[in-house]
Amino acid sequence: MMSQSDNRARRRHSGRATRPQLEVSGGTEQESDGAPAGVPADRDELLQLVFRALADPTRRRILDLIKHRPQTTGALCGEFSELTRFAVMKHLKVLERANLVVVRRSGRERYNYLNHVPIRMVYERWMGPYAELWSSSLLRLRDHVEDANRERG
Repeated sequence: MMSQSDNRARRRHSGRATRPQLEVSGGTEQESDGAPAGVPADRDELLQLVFRALADPTRRRILDLIKHRPQTTGALCGEFSELTRFAVMKHLKVLERANLVVVRRSGRERYNYLNHVPIRMVYERWMGPYAELWSSSLLRLRDHVEDANRERG
C-alpha cells in the first residue's frame, strides 16, 4: 500500500497540476494557512460566493434540510427526486466552496453540516447597517408622534 507522502510525490512528478498542499484536521481538509480548502481568504470574494450560492432555490432548500441536523449526501439526494445524485453533489460543492456547508467523513458517508458564519457575515455587512438606520428612523418617528399626541391631549 502506498503512503500519503509517496502518493503526493507521485502526483508532483506526474507533470499534472495538483491542488495546493492540504492538511487533514479533525476530518476536514484545510489549506496550509489554516483556512478550509477551497474557501477564499478575501472577505469580499467569500461574500460574493455566498450570494451566488444563496441565489439558487435548490441550494437554499439544501441549507434548510441541514439547518437543524447534519445530513448524509445520500439522504439529501433522496430529498430531490427531480435531480440526479450528480446534480445534488454539484450544488453541495457550490455550497462548500462558499463555506456554507462543512463536510465531515465517517467511513464511506459524507455528513453535511450547515456553517452559520458566512450567513452572519452577510447579515453584518448588508443587513445590520440598514436595520440600524431604519430602527433609529422609526424611533424618531415614534417620538415625534408621541410628542404630537401629548400636545393635542
